[in-house]
Amino acid sequence: ELLSAAFSLDTKPTSDGCSVYAGLDIGKTVDLSALVVVGVDSRKVARVLKVETAKRTQQADIERLAATAFAMGSRRLCVDATGMGSFPAESLQRKFGKSKVEPVVFTMSSKEELATTMGQHFTEQRIVAARSESDLRDDVMSIRRLVTAAGNVRYDAPHTDKGHADRAWALALALHAASQPTPARGIIETPLY
Repeated sequence: ELLSAAFSLDTKPTSDGCSVYAGLDIGKTVDLSALVVVGVDSRKVARVLKVETAKRTQQADIERLAATAFAMGSRRLCVDATGMGSFPAESLQRKFGKSKVEPVVFTMSSKEELATTMGQHFTEQRIVAARSESDLRDDVMSIRRLVTAAGNVRYDAPHTDKGHADRAWALALALHAASQPTPARGIIETPLY
């Protein structure tokens, strides 16, 4: 019911009156690389503005997805820096600036925080998206909270022909980007290389 309420718009929302943030989940071979851009309005409602994916992702694709986010006015881009994602995340920081690109390493703890924050947004009805974003909705629905035999909590989703909840993790990263304070205005950051 919460997802049906969130994914109920007939058209894509606009960024009017919003601060824009983005999340990028990086996949290399089997999984997709997914970009989700959100606009957060004064009521703290996140509007899903764009969802884009790439398969068998090369560095040029990752840079194109990041450039798309910044062309849409994104203040911050949180990037999956887990495993092989660490190198593209570092490259994006060099290209766009450390204050604009935040690497996020997926650990059991960080995934729990990301999943919990995303769940709170849905519970509090602070996410809106177009009905046409069915792949994102399906990805969110596929994430499961699992308790291991050792009592640890982890969040995972099955691998399907549509990915591995890649869009959902990109959404969670975008919401994480929106939850962090933005750098002070007037600070100009230039890449060192």
